[in-house]
Amino acid sequence: MLYKDRILELIQQSPLNIDTEIQVAGRPPTMANSEFLTNKEQGDWAEQVVYRAINEFSDEFFAVAYGRSESIAAGDEGFADFYMAYQNELNTIGKKPDLLIFQLTDFTEKNVDRENDEHIKKAVAALEVRSSSFLSDKYAAFSERRQEPLSEDKNKP
Repeated sequence: MLYKDRILELIQQSPLNIDTEIQVAGRPPTMANSEFLTNKEQGDWAEQVVYRAINEFSDEFFAVAYGRSESIAAGDEGFADFYMAYQNELNTIGKKPDLLIFQLTDFTEKNVDRENDEHIKKAVAALEVRSSSFLSDKYAAFSERRQEPLSEDKNKP
């Protein structure tokens, strides 16, 4: 069974009403704000850190970039076409993970054809990498709450 079919089967078994169709906006965005660009750069950096860590330090595994990695943003020439093609891809096959992880024993030359389904099926893991700075405020608040002394009254939070 294909991965996408299995996911759809699980969604159908869910008691929730889940819409699986991505709604494409009528028009692509026309301008990227600085927060978006900063977040994108941080995400790209985090992905490279994970990619290098696996490829430089593992004797058993290697990472291959898999998801989209274009450096095109709203407002750039050609963005509208890129945006619409990407939305169609998301609707057809879903979001590709950033990295695929393979065993060195399967590809001794680390020569994976990212368009070959037989190669892709040999991945032992797929990673979607996010920069931890997106969640730093939430993590700081969580850590602070964990360090607060417990109340003497067990009924009080």
